[in-house]
Amino acid sequence: MFAEKHKFEYEHLLKRLGSIGAVGGWIREYVDLHGFLILQGLESEFYDLSSAKLFFTKLSSHIGTLVPHNFGQSDFVWEIKPKSSNSIIKTFSEHNKAAPLHTDSQYRNLPEKYMALLVFRQAECAGGETMLLDFKLVLNELRQSDFGRQMIEFACQDQFPIAVPTIFQTEDKTEYIYSSLISNIPLIRYRYDTLKTGLELIKRSHVKYLDEKLQAFNDLINRSRYCSSLLLNNGEAIFVDNHRMLHGRSSFLDSNRLLLRIRMN
Repeated sequence: MFAEKHKFEYEHLLKRLGSIGAVGGWIREYVDLHGFLILQGLESEFYDLSSAKLFFTKLSSHIGTLVPHNFGQSDFVWEIKPKSSNSIIKTFSEHNKAAPLHTDSQYRNLPEKYMALLVFRQAECAGGETMLLDFKLVLNELRQSDFGRQMIEFACQDQFPIAVPTIFQTEDKTEYIYSSLISNIPLIRYRYDTLKTGLELIKRSHVKYLDEKLQAFNDLINRSRYCSSLLLNNGEAIFVDNHRMLHGRSSFLDSNRLLLRIRMN
């Protein structure tokens, strides 16, 4: 399995490095280099949901600066579980359907650099697998063909309307922002459904052109040979470079599945 070499036991790292702060710094350096890291054995660090949130917050604060999910609030830890929602533009954390490959906060002017997920309770239905795609590998491959270079040019130069999920809209009710898909920082920002919704919110003569190019880019992402999947277990956490890696999730039936998410810079 591709992920095995990126798995580390928390207690081993703590013993070797000496403090939770040192572990956090080491995780940051590793993710900067490799794109992601999986931390195991965290179930011994908490006994209920509240203590899990406290530990996860403490560790993540040593990796980067915590960013609230809603501006001006202190909702640093977000519960990812199926819930009833009146959102017009839903986000993946609100349902149990498949979440195609995407980056987090693609609707923000500058998405957070790091994203972390802690498995508090995995689905017992064998669903809810995590998918990962290193866009650096995709980009290097695209550079090798004329079609690939055309896709890069399109993704770098064209400005897309990216819809903001209802639950994360600010007081001014901004429905979308404009951005390219590829840039220096972040390398990639992408989520197909918010891009499609963004196109539906604008009325411009070149919407059809953008829609056709978006479909081609989406096919390229979802057919990439570099996409891999893994099932995270209870007490495991994954730390991801959100400017480089796309992640996703398979559908699941177990309504008790619960993951915690933190975003950092």
